[in-house]
Amino acid sequence: MNGGQDKMSLKMAPYQSRGKEPYVFRTEKPEGLLGVHADLIAGALTPEEKLYYLLYAPIRQTDQVRFGIEAEPASHAVAVTSKRFIVSKDHHVGGIPPTVETIPFSTVIRVEYGNALLLGWFVIHHVAEGVISRVSMTYTATGNQHFASVIREYRRLTLGYSTDPVSAENPLWIGIFGQTAKPQLEMLKPIITEGERPSHVFRSSEIWGAGKKRRRKACLATEGIFVATDHGLIHAIDDHALSPKMLTFGVNICCIPMDALLGAAHIEKLVHGHRLSFLQLEIGRGHIKTLYELSFDEKRSDNSQHFITEVRDKYTERMT
Repeated sequence: MNGGQDKMSLKMAPYQSRGKEPYVFRTEKPEGLLGVHADLIAGALTPEEKLYYLLYAPIRQTDQVRFGIEAEPASHAVAVTSKRFIVSKDHHVGGIPPTVETIPFSTVIRVEYGNALLLGWFVIHHVAEGVISRVSMTYTATGNQHFASVIREYRRLTLGYSTDPVSAENPLWIGIFGQTAKPQLEMLKPIITEGERPSHVFRSSEIWGAGKKRRRKACLATEGIFVATDHGLIHAIDDHALSPKMLTFGVNICCIPMDALLGAAHIEKLVHGHRLSFLQLEIGRGHIKTLYELSFDEKRSDNSQHFITEVRDKYTERMT
């Protein structure tokens, strides 16, 4: 009998996270996070600060590098508050202490997320201590919906739009959605906010040319769509295929806030014998600047000069 009582009195040991949980999940409060992330996020929040989105992402180890994006294997928590991101990181390796970083929205120059089969990624490019830095992580792609919600909340909070994603019946977007490939559309729609209005659309086409080794073709440009709205810039693009017309399984979405856009130009480049058109965007904060280039097909796109003129006028208006 006593033995039975002893068993009943045993307390379960607290769960010790090794960062290898099977999926990304959302929680309403820091105490719902696992491991050190609960204390790190709670300690970074101020008493008056409101949480609009909070997620936990376990370690996703990978050797793959897609769209030039790399990330160290670690578990993360990502919080969205009214004016900043808070990101905690734990390598779960002895000798490497966990960290927490705050990223004010006013320092962000672009945010990316994407997936290739079961691999997903999320990146924040921002200005810190006079240079452009980035916070990047990989996750199991079943967590895409949560990272899309993080981006939509961030985009909404910077201009105060509705939290709801754009409706499929919205007349401003019907034509754009109807001509966009399904893999891109599935990643694009969840980050667009209700009330967001598109103003310019540029599309890129898959183009192949002779590679360095003449017997092999090189992918010079991939299918993509770039949309300028009253809320910012969104660029969706496919991964490079291995051969012409072959299916690709990677999509990357890049979001650039309008107040980080400093200038735009239409340039042409000769790439493996093909003359290609590019939009060259100058983005940054203060005197810290970089270029973001995207190819586009002039026959499938709006007038580039109209867009460039509008960018210049908006930048001049902000500076006066």
